Amino acid sequence: MYEPDIKKFAAELNELKNTPPVKIEIPLLSVFSIIAQIQSTADHPEVKDKGFTDVAMEAVCQLQELFDPESEIYKVLELGWSPNCNEPLPQPPCSN
Repeated sequence: MYEPDIKKFAAELNELKNTPPVKIEIPLLSVFSIIAQIQSTADHPEVKDKGFTDVAMEAVCQLQELFDPESEIYKVLELGWSPNCNEPLPQPPCSN
């Protein structure tokens, strides 16, 4: 198995900060799935506050805006930002 050079990887990853956004086309069901997956791991102690969570959340908040804020899908996604999903947050992170 190929072993990546961690220093080169870190440098390449750091360079990504300076690249322009990319455009992709995926079905809205896939968008929903990506958001839900990131929500489900965002509070996990092994990934929380490791630097990538904020980047991922920023991206999925942009993706969430593809849905109508009045739709039930959007409301379910907003509920998904609550750590225990029992109580909606007073101001979910993606709300304007």
